Amino acid sequence: MNKLLSIVTTLSLIGFISSCGQEAKPDTHDEQTQPISNRIPIPPTVRRNLGMTFAKAEYRAVTETISVPGAFELLPSAQHHYPLPLTGRIQILVKPLQTIKTGDVLMTIDAPEWRTMQNELHNAKAQIDSAATELIAVKARAKNAQALSQGNNNVFTAQIKSAESKHQAAQQHFAGLIAKAASTTGLSNDTLLEHNEKQTAYWQTLKLIPVLANSAGVVEEIRSSNNTWHESGTEIIHAVNPKALQFHAQALQADLPRLKNGQRVIIRSPDGHNDSYVHPITGTLRIGVSGNQQRRLVDVYIQLDKDQHQSNWLRPHINCIADIIIDGSSEAEELSIPKRAIIQDGLSSYFFRRDPRDPDVAIKTEADVGAANDTWVIIQSGIAEGNEVVIDGIYELKLISSKNNTGTDGGHFHADGSYHEGEH
Repeated sequence: MNKLLSIVTTLSLIGFISSCGQEAKPDTHDEQTQPISNRIPIPPTVRRNLGMTFAKAEYRAVTETISVPGAFELLPSAQHHYPLPLTGRIQILVKPLQTIKTGDVLMTIDAPEWRTMQNELHNAKAQIDSAATELIAVKARAKNAQALSQGNNNVFTAQIKSAESKHQAAQQHFAGLIAKAASTTGLSNDTLLEHNEKQTAYWQTLKLIPVLANSAGVVEEIRSSNNTWHESGTEIIHAVNPKALQFHAQALQADLPRLKNGQRVIIRSPDGHNDSYVHPITGTLRIGVSGNQQRRLVDVYIQLDKDQHQSNWLRPHINCIADIIIDGSSEAEELSIPKRAIIQDGLSSYFFRRDPRDPDVAIKTEADVGAANDTWVIIQSGIAEGNEVVIDGIYELKLISSKNNTGTDGGHFHADGSYHEGEH
């Protein structure tokens, strides 16, 4: 009701300005001045109330473009699953839809198996220390005996080699246990061996196993609650990178001879929102290996450019239209506007061009149209490159500017919402 009241009020304002005696500025931009009745004031208040949006006329290869419907979908690399590395009791530290960064702690696990591994590491560390002490003692005895010229050097040499072998074996056993712990917990060797200010290794002080985010993204689903016991391998958290997308569409099998991998593609939002025309989503074509034989369709994928503008509406499962550019040469391009800007009124068609010299005025212009595809139509006269045309709000403007079949002015609205034929 509020939106309807706003539109009625706006139409009343437009009708009062355009039809009740206020003169509009002549359009000096056109070679032939448009009739005053074709000029409609669109001040900021009107544009805001009508949600008016614009698109620029641009050169496009309309006849060398194939439009295909499809939707954005997540790349396989965008999916991040977080199963439990160990059996134990969990504490979840994130919430659904929370944004996470690489290295963030998602949950912790109180795992009895980790305490067993810690004991094994402590014993292996003790064996290293014991072997190191024995090696130092053997070397000291050998050094003293050599200084006093006592004993058999071959005996001490054999003892030193035996102690060194024992020390090396203890180190290798400890390194193997660290590698096993890293593989089991998901923490790196360096992390487990990192020492704090008290020169104590991280593995010695670690009580709860942290599960870390391996990539930035958003928590999509949490499949458990706190203080719950789970077996190892149970997936608790599922996160995704919502920006790691591709566009999946289906093209007609009949168009396959014109399609090639690497062709440029422009993707625009399905509702023609202004952002989709100013900042289109771009990418390159990849032809799939499957399709639908009953409907005679073939899968095509668009690999999105990395340096493109990231629109707020860009996300998985959003349906859009992709324009595949078959011939991107300048010879194939003609001046075009979005098809949605055209209004069909009986046998005639027209669009509303924003006055380049006065952005608060829209000019009703007859549409001298040429070839078209699903999204764009060639305009052969009445507009220049860069001129803006009205997209959203054209039907409200039509109510003000239209004429009936006899050539009489269509009429205007007053502040009370009533409609009157004629100029006054």
